[in-house]
Amino acid sequence: MHRNMSCYAIRHRQFGYYYFLFLLPFGYTIHKIHQYPFGTQIINALLVSLIIATLFHHSQRIRSVNAKPILLHLLVVLLSFAYGFTNAGPFLADRFDHAFRISLVKDYFYMPLLYWLTLAFIQEKDHESRRKRIVFFILSVVVLVDWRFWNSARWVSHTHFNYASRSGAFGSLGANHLAAFVVEYTAIAISMFLHYKNKKGKVFFLLVTLAAIYPIFYSYSRAGYVAIVIVLLWNFLFKKKLFFGVIIAFILAGGVAVSYLPQSVVERVTMTQTENGEIENSAAVRLIIWEQGKELFFKSPLIGIGYQVVPSYINVHGLRNLHNYIFQMLVETGIIGFSVFVYLLYSAFKTGWRLFVLSSDSFDKGLGLGFCGCIIGSVVCNFFGDRWSFLEMQGYWWVFWAVCDSQLISLREISPKV
Repeated sequence: MHRNMSCYAIRHRQFGYYYFLFLLPFGYTIHKIHQYPFGTQIINALLVSLIIATLFHHSQRIRSVNAKPILLHLLVVLLSFAYGFTNAGPFLADRFDHAFRISLVKDYFYMPLLYWLTLAFIQEKDHESRRKRIVFFILSVVVLVDWRFWNSARWVSHTHFNYASRSGAFGSLGANHLAAFVVEYTAIAISMFLHYKNKKGKVFFLLVTLAAIYPIFYSYSRAGYVAIVIVLLWNFLFKKKLFFGVIIAFILAGGVAVSYLPQSVVERVTMTQTENGEIENSAAVRLIIWEQGKELFFKSPLIGIGYQVVPSYINVHGLRNLHNYIFQMLVETGIIGFSVFVYLLYSAFKTGWRLFVLSSDSFDKGLGLGFCGCIIGSVVCNFFGDRWSFLEMQGYWWVFWAVCDSQLISLREISPKV
């Protein structure tokens, strides 16, 4: 009887876990149920339920090879966040700004919680099948996100670039976040396609990659364009014939190939400068913001001004952040916090790289190298804005890290030298 109840609870926790993963990128859809009682708390309720179920049904110690960088980073963010209450700037409007900061930090802490929940879920049983199932499930959801964007954007004229065509691309987050989301997780699909030897799996990963073409093009995100080119080059480096083939093809037919790009995409890429050679307005505003950010950094270079405090110091034509999250982390958490943040990214990259190098399994190699590409894409996109703080788009990043970590732990059990 007790065993049947335990199996029942575990099965339902699996359902809750996958349901939570499914809902993550659809925050703008969840808003439709906010009118109902407790409708605004659905993500919170799901996560709390998963935590409670894990505490009750996971009796073993959850193992991680990256507990130190994650916990250290969270400690820095928490201390910096607390410091921010004593260091607010002139543009702090009212209590709403403090409430907004609290909500951002809450969502930020959800992401490493998801990392630990994923580790517990995989380590519980059926390690091999569960980690593969998670990878296929998440990339299937990414395809669904691609399809939803195509279904809404295909009615818009893309003959020439216009800002209206980008509205509603990824709910309240916007088109730039959509591009970052698609690039980051398509990076994994590209690598899996190049390295995974299972034929049916290769077909699936090819479909995921092809599905990403439309949203990457027509989200009109210049950061997305830069990131996907770098991700492709990263993957081609490990396929020398493909790499040199692409380089030769670009040299011979680069100009011709560019002429086949959609005109609206070309217009978006070339609009950084006006016809008179002046910097386009949005780029000019960013230069002003970055100059103000530099002044804020020198105000407190060691410990920063406080996590998510920049909006209380900067307001340039309604823009209240630095539009460069890497720089913003330096300004808000100082040299100390930024060093810990770099340590976190390095630890994640090291996980993917070690999995690629040490595992003999083609799935592991594709996943490890793909996660490295995912990190590269994330860093590039965050140089253009905050694509890191939001659970809807960055939650999967932590899940993939947990999946890679879980396999490294398994390899270490087989060979202690790993």
